[in-house]
Amino acid sequence: MVVVVFTQSIKPLWKNYGELTLTCSRYRGRIMKRISNIITVFLAIIFALAFVSFSACSAKKPENTGIQETPSPVGSVDNSAPPQPGNGQENPGDPQGIPPNQPGNLNSNPGNNQGHPPDQPGGNPPPPNQPGQPGGNPPPPNPPGNHGDIPPQPMGTRFYRNKVDDANMVFIPAGKFKMGVSPGDTEAMSDELPLRDVSTDGYYIYTREVTVYQFQKFVEATRYYTTAEKAGSPVVWRQMRRSGMMPAVCVSYDDAQAYCKWAGGRLPTEAEWEKAARGMDDARKYPWGDTFEKNFFNSELMDFEKWSRVRPRGASGHGLVETGRMQDGRSPFQVEDMIGNAWEWVSDWYSRDYQIPPDAVNPTGPPSGQEKLLKGGGTEANPIVFRISGRKHAAPDCYDPSWGFRCVLDKNAIDENGQ
Repeated sequence: MVVVVFTQSIKPLWKNYGELTLTCSRYRGRIMKRISNIITVFLAIIFALAFVSFSACSAKKPENTGIQETPSPVGSVDNSAPPQPGNGQENPGDPQGIPPNQPGNLNSNPGNNQGHPPDQPGGNPPPPNQPGQPGGNPPPPNPPGNHGDIPPQPMGTRFYRNKVDDANMVFIPAGKFKMGVSPGDTEAMSDELPLRDVSTDGYYIYTREVTVYQFQKFVEATRYYTTAEKAGSPVVWRQMRRSGMMPAVCVSYDDAQAYCKWAGGRLPTEAEWEKAARGMDDARKYPWGDTFEKNFFNSELMDFEKWSRVRPRGASGHGLVETGRMQDGRSPFQVEDMIGNAWEWVSDWYSRDYQIPPDAVNPTGPPSGQEKLLKGGGTEANPIVFRISGRKHAAPDCYDPSWGFRCVLDKNAIDENGQ
């Protein structure tokens, strides 16, 4: 009886509790759904703000801290209509088809690093990545580019591009010029004398020194190993690649000859080199005239302000610069970098006692010798070496981080091959 009464008394409470539970469950579902919607909207806003912030950061351009290169396709130079003038002093000019900013390391203050290869017979070079071959295989070259405009040219100047290595060449006409130096020049060394008339046939000379990019192209085409690489030198041309437009250095006379032969040419004679640097009208000391101008060429004598404008990206101390940067130092034939930057191999043997006779035609120097000549002065701090008649001599298998070269092609090579 008591149980029945208790059950009847709590029955209404149980019914009310069930209705309350059902009501709470219904409202709880609605509340959770709204909370979920609010969280979804909040997260969407967060992601949208993050995307906008990232897009703004990506669109911001980095600050320009160096020389900008603008690649463009390479084509043959029109013989009848030379390119239009460039930007003058600070426009580096056409780099002979060279890509910007190849990786590498250029010693700012290179010392002498002469090496002699082990006795090796001719024929194919050793396979890549063998002992004594620092650097291994070179990286694949970037496509050729354009670093500016060729400077204004005199009337009748003929320009071509060598199709083998994309080098710009200028024609030097046949005829006489003044070679050597006058006995009255107190700065002259005895082996530079005398001043005499010398004649050459017409020829084409590279407007700039052979560059790292061009030398890399040669190495990849021929699997060539330089004298320095064969000798196991820690400093080789591959390590000088701060930029593909740098002159190719750490090359011996033998290396330079091999390159020029591959490109369809040869090294210039001393007479051809001086003619391209001096012109045919006078006996000037420098390509630009008789006044010494330290900021017309790259050397340690250059003002710091000038150096800061032409130095390679990342360079600290003074050293080599990219070819074509010193536009004020052009010769009357518009040949660049004949003075300063890298010393350049020429084909003549050196002899202190030998003198090219007056009225000589196509002189080639002594018939034999132990050392070959270099011209141009490099980056030294001695003003005397920067005269056109200045000379340096070294064994054919020697090399140095400041020694480079340029090539010449005989006139008939262009006329017959139509390069």
